[in-house]
Amino acid sequence: MGYQGEEELGKALEGADVVIIPAGVPRKPGMTRDDLFNINAGIVKTLCTAISKYCPHVSVYFLELCFHLFWLLVDVAYHC
Repeated sequence: MGYQGEEELGKALEGADVVIIPAGVPRKPGMTRDDLFNINAGIVKTLCTAISKYCPHVSVYFLELCFHLFWLLVDVAYHC
């Protein structure tokens, strides 16, 4: 769609009916699972906070192995 960065999330999400969040960053050498989760959790939190602001009634889908943990972040983002 041509949108990049956190500052353009509102424009990218405007009018959306469905949001698909793919797996986050890949695990790099020397990175622990906790490191990976924390990075990806930050990405998911940013996205879900923007979703709750710009298109709160969309269906959100995760393509992620730890999606059950990320749903906790979705709950927090929607109730902030």
